[in-house]
Amino acid sequence: MLSKLYLANWDKDAVVTWLIREKKLTPDFVVKWRDWLGRVINDPEVLWSPDAPEELIRQLMAKNLIVYNIYERANILDRPTTTRERPRTWHWKERSIANTNTQRSSQAST
Repeated sequence: MLSKLYLANWDKDAVVTWLIREKKLTPDFVVKWRDWLGRVINDPEVLWSPDAPEELIRQLMAKNLIVYNIYERANILDRPTTTRERPRTWHWKERSIANTNTQRSSQAST
């Protein structure tokens, strides 16, 4: 969203108009869910309350406006990574050591 604002020269009205068109937020959708949309804007946690309408949640997910049930991934993110999963970091010394070893082996073969 920040990139959209930047590209629109920080014109929030232009970004809102783009968002309405892009996400197909039709007048019927807004009229039907006006009460709930107002609540969600003020407090997004309302969607996790037991009385939140499932249909609204499904529609917001389909329009890619919310990510629901992200807590299911917490166990993946909370566990420590193994050395096999960690990306290998590159260090300038490794390159110089590798170059030195390559030079030594080429000198030894001649």
